[in-house]
Amino acid sequence: MPDDGRYMPKVLLVIPEQDDLSLIEGILRDDGFVVNVVADPEQALDFLDNNNMDLLIISHDLPGTRGEGFLAQLRSRDRLRFLPVIVLLNSYDAEDADRLKAAGADEYLLRPLREDGIRLRSRLLAKAGADRRALLRALEEARQVAHKERDLASQSRLFIEEILANISSYVIVIDSAGTVKFINRRAREFFGIPGETLPATLTELLGDDFFAQPETRHVLDLAAQNRERGRLDSLEITGVHGHVAITDMQIAPVIMQNAPHLTIVLDDVTQRWEAEQELLVEKMKLDDVVNAMGASLCLIGKNGEILWHNRTFAEWFGEPRGRRCWQIFRQELQKCDNCLMDQGVQIDAAACREWRIFGPQGRFRAFQNHLTPIRNMSGDAESALVLTQDVTQQAMRLEQLDLLRRLGTTIEANLELDRLLHMILTMVTAGHALGFNRAFLFLLDRDGRTLRGRMALGPTSREEAFHIWAELAGRSQDLQSFLEMVDRPVAPEEIPLSHLVLDLVYDSYSDKSLLVDVVTRGKAVHVTDSWHDQQVSDDIRQRFHAREFVLVPLSSKARALGVLMADNLYNERPITDDDILLLKTFAQQASQGILNAISFERLRETIDELNATRQQLLESERLAAIGKTAAFVAHEIRNPLATIGGWARSILKKSTNRQRVEEAAGIVLEETTRLESMLKDVMDFARPSKPVFTVEQVNPIVATTLNKLARVINSARITVDKKFADNLPRVKVDAAQIEQVLLNLIKNSVEAIGQKQGTVTISTWKDGSDFVAIGVKDTGGGISTDVMGRMFDPFYTTKHRGSGLGLAVSRGIIASHGGRLDVVNKPGTGLEMIIRLPAGEVSP
Repeated sequence: MPDDGRYMPKVLLVIPEQDDLSLIEGILRDDGFVVNVVADPEQALDFLDNNNMDLLIISHDLPGTRGEGFLAQLRSRDRLRFLPVIVLLNSYDAEDADRLKAAGADEYLLRPLREDGIRLRSRLLAKAGADRRALLRALEEARQVAHKERDLASQSRLFIEEILANISSYVIVIDSAGTVKFINRRAREFFGIPGETLPATLTELLGDDFFAQPETRHVLDLAAQNRERGRLDSLEITGVHGHVAITDMQIAPVIMQNAPHLTIVLDDVTQRWEAEQELLVEKMKLDDVVNAMGASLCLIGKNGEILWHNRTFAEWFGEPRGRRCWQIFRQELQKCDNCLMDQGVQIDAAACREWRIFGPQGRFRAFQNHLTPIRNMSGDAESALVLTQDVTQQAMRLEQLDLLRRLGTTIEANLELDRLLHMILTMVTAGHALGFNRAFLFLLDRDGRTLRGRMALGPTSREEAFHIWAELAGRSQDLQSFLEMVDRPVAPEEIPLSHLVLDLVYDSYSDKSLLVDVVTRGKAVHVTDSWHDQQVSDDIRQRFHAREFVLVPLSSKARALGVLMADNLYNERPITDDDILLLKTFAQQASQGILNAISFERLRETIDELNATRQQLLESERLAAIGKTAAFVAHEIRNPLATIGGWARSILKKSTNRQRVEEAAGIVLEETTRLESMLKDVMDFARPSKPVFTVEQVNPIVATTLNKLARVINSARITVDKKFADNLPRVKVDAAQIEQVLLNLIKNSVEAIGQKQGTVTISTWKDGSDFVAIGVKDTGGGISTDVMGRMFDPFYTTKHRGSGLGLAVSRGIIASHGGRLDVVNKPGTGLEMIIRLPAGEVSP
C-alpha cells in the first residue's frame, strides 16, 4: 500500500516482447500499480481464475494464438467478462482493431509505445476495472443471498442498488420493449432524474441524437435478439443543463424476474478522450510539419523493413509494403554492400550518404540520406530514422558543368566526324548529361548552301523508351564510365532513328523552313505547341510527332555549321529555360569540335590526294626510267638474237653430223625463243600498246583463255573449278589484253601448285554497283611477306626462268582499263588474284 493509504490497482501483463514488457512494467510500478507477469495465455487464464485483477495488458502476437483467440477464452468466463483489456499492436489496421473490439478489447496501444499513453489508459481502465469488479462482487453476493434466503430479496436488491449507486459508471437496465427498469444514482445525477421516478424509455433518456447512427441501434438490436454482448466506444451523451460526456458503452443480456433484459453500462471516458484528442491534434500538427518539410522521412528496422514513413516518402518511392530499404532506395534485389543501416545502428552520431538512381521515365535522381540510430532504454539501436533529401538539381548542375568541362577536352581530342556527332547526340539524350528523349543533327555542306540531316539518336518508340529507362534504373554508372561508353565510332546508318533525317535536304538560300531559319539567323527557337504554331511546317509535324521541341544553331567563328534539335516526346517533360540555356552552352562547345573535325577531314582528304599524286609521279618516273632501260636493252640484243637464230637454222639444214648438230641447234633455238619472249615482255612493259575498247561480257573472255591453256592444264594434276555468275553487267575492255592478263595469272597458279595435286578456281561476280570482278585462286600455298611486297616490281621473279615482268605488265593493262588488280594471300593455303573492271553503261 502507498504511504497515503490509497488503493493500489492490480494489473496482469502477458507480453512476450521483453523490451515492451520492461518499459510497461517500469512505468506502471512507478505509477503505484501492483504488477503481475505471466509468460503465456494458458498461465494468464489460470492466474485470473484465482486472482482478482483491475486491468489486463496483452500483446496481439501471443505464443500459440492471436489476441482475438485469447480474448474469446477470457470472455467465456463469467467472472472475467468485465475485466478491462489493453492490446499492443505493431501498426494500425482497421480490420484488426474491429476484430479486437468485437472480441472484448477495451483499448489498444500502437508501437512504438509512448509513456503518456500507457500511463493515461492504464489509470482510466484500472479504475473502471475496479468498479466493475466491485459490481460483480456485489452481484455475486446478492445472488448468493437470494439463493439462501428468498425472503431477503428486497434487502439484496437495495444492497445491490447501493453498490451500483456508488460506482463511477452509469448503469441502466431495460426490458425487451426498451422500457427503463433500473437506473443507478450516478446516472440519475448525470441526467437530472429526481427521486424514484424513471424515464419511460431508453430513447427518452438518451435522446434521439444518440440513436441517429445506425451502428448504435444495430448493436442494441443484436444484443436483444441474439442475447450477445455488445460494445461501442466514444459515444456522446447529454446530461442535465446540457452537460456533455464521452462514454464507452457495454451491453450485456441479463435475466430479471424470469424475463430477458439488457444491462447498459456507460463509462465516462471524457478525460481520456480529451487527452487523446489533444494527442491527436499534436500528432496531426507533427504530421503536417513532417509532410510539409519537403523531405522524405522514415523509420527503418534492423532487417531493413520500413516501420513508418511520411507522405513525401510514399510520393518519392511508392508504398513500402513488402519491400526492404535497399529495394526502395537503391532499386537493388540484394542488400547493399557496406549497408548504411548496419553502420547506423553501430555509430553514435548520424551518418550521411549520397546515392543516385534512374527513376521512372528515365529521370535521373540524386538523394542524400541522413541516418540517426534510435536506441531503447538499454542503449541498443533498434531502428534508425532516415531523413532523405532530393539533391537532384544540385547534382545535375554540378555534373553538367563537369560534363561541359570534360566535353571540351574530349572534343579537342576527337577529330573523327561521325564519332564526334554520335558523342554529341549521346550527351544531349543521356540522363547523366542533358537528358532529352531524342536529338537530331543537321549540317551544312561544304558550299554552305545545302542543309542535310546527318544523324539522330534516341528511342524509336514509347515501348523502347520505357525499356531503356528500365535498364538504366537497374544500374548505376559514374560520369567517367559514361564518357568512355559513348566514345566510339558509329555510322549514321547504324542508328535506327537516323532514318527520320537522312533524307531531309534543304536549300539554305531558298527554302522557307524553320530549320533553315535557325541556321541563317543563328538564334535558338523553342516551339511549345507545334500543332498550332504556324512557323512549323506539316512535314516537321508529321515526321517528328513532337508537340514541344527546341532548335539550337551550331556555329563557330561566325561560320554557320548546322542546327541541333531536341525533344521530350516520350516522357513529355516540359523543356525549361534552364534546359535551353544548357543546350545552347553545350552547342557552342560542340560547334567548335564539329568545325575542327570538318577541317581535319578536309585536311586528311587533301593529304591523301597529295600522297596519291606523289605516288603516281614516283611511279611514272620509275616506269619512265625502266622503259628507257628496257628500250635500250631491246635495241642492243635484237641484232645478235637475229644472227643466232639465222645460224642455228642454217646448221640444222647443212650439218653432216646430224645428231650433234641437231642437239646444239636445239639448245640455241630454245635459248633464242626464251630471249625473244623476254624481249616481248620488256617491249610490252616499256611500250605498252594502247587498248582498243569494245563492250564485252567477261565470262566468254575467261572461257576462251581456259581453252587456250587446256594443254598446259591437262598435263598437270590440276582441277579447274569454274564459278561464273549470271547476268553480269558488260565491261568496256580490250579483250586481247584481258586474255593476256588471264593467261599470265592462270599460268602462275598452275606453276605455284607444281607437281602436287591442287585446284585452280576461276570466278566471276558483280562487285558492288560499279565493278565486275574476275578471281583466279589456287591452292599452291601462298607466298611470303617479303615476296608479297615486291611481286609487282619489274624484273623481280622467284622463278628459274622468267623476266619478272608478267605481273607488272598485267597491272599496267588493268590500270589502263580503269580497274584494279588486287592480291589476297593466305600463307600455307593459297593465293587469289582479283581483277576488278569498271562496269559498262549497258547491262544485259
